[in-house]
Parts: sequence; structure tokens; C-alpha cells
Amino acid sequence: MSKFKREHDRYLVIKVKGCHPLWVEQVRSDLSARGADLVECVVVESDWPIYQETWDNVQRMAEGRRSIGEELAKAEQAANHWTQVAIKHKERAEALTAHVERIIREWNSGDDQFSDEWINRTDDIVEDAPETSLARRDLLKQAEGVEKAAEQISLAGDPDTVRARLLSRANKLRRQAKGEQS
Repeated sequence: MSKFKREHDRYLVIKVKGCHPLWVEQVRSDLSARGADLVECVVVESDWPIYQETWDNVQRMAEGRRSIGEELAKAEQAANHWTQVAIKHKERAEALTAHVERIIREWNSGDDQFSDEWINRTDDIVEDAPETSLARRDLLKQAEGVEKAAEQISLAGDPDTVRARLLSRANKLRRQAKGEQS
């Protein structure tokens, strides 16, 4: 393909404004008598703000490329797509943050830690985990934490029962992280 070149002498354009109406009619009549066709076109004067952009679009068309407007529309479509992706990821991050904050609040909630009621509340919170790879990672970390707690805990009452419940909960978290139903 040859390089685009502006042709400044391809058309003769006369701005009608400021010309005498009879002269304009005479020029039209003379051109018509000689068989010269009048071409319907758009004229952009060199002092207009869109002059260079118009030339750029003509060049793009001549080279078989998209117009600037088409490129902008495509870029806007891509920007809208990636904005939606970012919003989705932000919502996931916010859901994870809220879930972790809920777990922390329950962990620090009071004196009834490791009671049956507290373990059940904690189970419910963990089971409400958002479905993301971060949630899977968090579940594995929670399982490790529960296992460590089971190893080091010494509570009044029957430590073997508490230990067994904590280990059972850790195994349940691991299965959940692997996508298994509990």
C-alpha cells in the first residue's frame, strides 16, 4: 500500500457566503453545461478545531484503519469492561475484609471462648466464607490455627473433649477448603 498523501488540488471549493447570488448561480450553470458534476461533501476549514482530526480520519480510511471515533468507542468499551472487572474484584475484597473482621470480632468477643456456643457461632461464621481463592487460603490458615490451639490449649474441664472438637473443626475446614461438602 502506498503512503497516504494529501491532495490539495483534487477539489475546487468555493465558499458561497460572501459571494453574490447571481455569480454563484452562473458558476453552477457553467459547470452543469460542461458536464461537471457537483459533489456533495463535507468541508472543514483549516481554522476549525477539528481540521487536523478530519485529515487524520481521512488518512486512516485511506489506509484501511478504523476512524478515531471507532478507536475511541473501542477503548471506551474496553474501559467499561475493565471497570466492571475492577468493581467485581473490589466487591470480593470487601466481602473478604468483612468476613475476616467478623471472625476477629468473634474471636475477641468475650469470656466464653471455646464453649460449645462459641464454637458453634465460630463454625457458622466460617461456613459463611465468600467463595474465592482467598477464602480457601483463609480456611487453610484457620485450620492450622485451630490445630495449634488444640495442641496448646489447657482449659478447665475435660481438655481431651475440647481438643477433639477443635481437631474435628480443623478437619472440617480443610475439607471445605478442598471443596468437599461437610
